[in-house]
This record gives sequence, structure tokens and C-alpha cells, in this order.
Amino acid sequence: MKTKDYFSKKIAQCYFLLITLTMLAPMTTIAQSLDDYKWKNRIVFLVGKTIDSQAMQNQLEQFRNTEEEMAERDLVLFLATRRDVFDESYEKVDIRITEIRKTARIKSDFTGVLLFGKDGGCKLKKDFQVEPEEIFDLIDGMPMRRSEIRNK
Repeated sequence: MKTKDYFSKKIAQCYFLLITLTMLAPMTTIAQSLDDYKWKNRIVFLVGKTIDSQAMQNQLEQFRNTEEEMAERDLVLFLATRRDVFDESYEKVDIRITEIRKTARIKSDFTGVLLFGKDGGCKLKKDFQVEPEEIFDLIDGMPMRRSEIRNK
């Protein structure tokens, strides 16, 4: 009888653990925000009405040719529309566009390029088209980036 009670308790504990882990697992993917990138990455947001707009696609194409330079500067790129945010592969991510607008202090009709520094602050907001070299030069002039270069 004791063996049966022991196994029943163990099975109940396993179910509890399984249910808890199942509930917590999605939280790790949903909890994505700008703060998740703070002190790790710089972020470029290409903001447009739609991800397939000509201006957005032209700007994206310019950045696609600079993967090495972007990686060197810990730079990640996202596409943002009025409602959603996507990665470079057009996969929807859980960063909220309202968080981007608030941090960058932009209106909902803004279209262009935003640069967020590793400190989470908006360093550049400019209408399309922006040469990637302009962003790289801006980053390279930042004290944190100069320190990164010296410490290589």
C-alpha cells in the first residue's frame, strides 16, 4: 500500500512540474522587449507603413550588404510597421511597436530609420534613405564603441 502511495505522489509531483514548466516556457519568448538587448546590442529599426513598401525594401537591401560591419558593431536589424515588428527574415517578434515609439519619441506615421544604442536610448531618427555608412560612422564615434575598438 505504501509503495502505491509513494508512486502516486511522485506522479502528481511530475505532473505539477510538467504543468509549471509548460506554463513558464512561453513567458520566455513573450517577454521580449528593448531591454532584452540593452548593453548587448545596438538596434536599427526600419519603420514603414508595410514591410513590403518600396522605401522599406530599398533600405533593407542596403543593410543586407553590410552583414560583417553590422556584426562587428553588435548591430541587429528589425522591420517595424504600424502594428508589428519583424526580424530580417520577416518573422514576427514580440517587441511592441508602442515601446519603440515611446522610446524614440516618434509619431505613429513616422517612416524611416531609428538607431538605438546599447544603453537603450534612441541615437538617430531619420527619414528613409539612410546610408549604412552614416550609421556606422555615428556608432564608431560613440564612447562605448571607441572603448570596444581599443579593447580588441
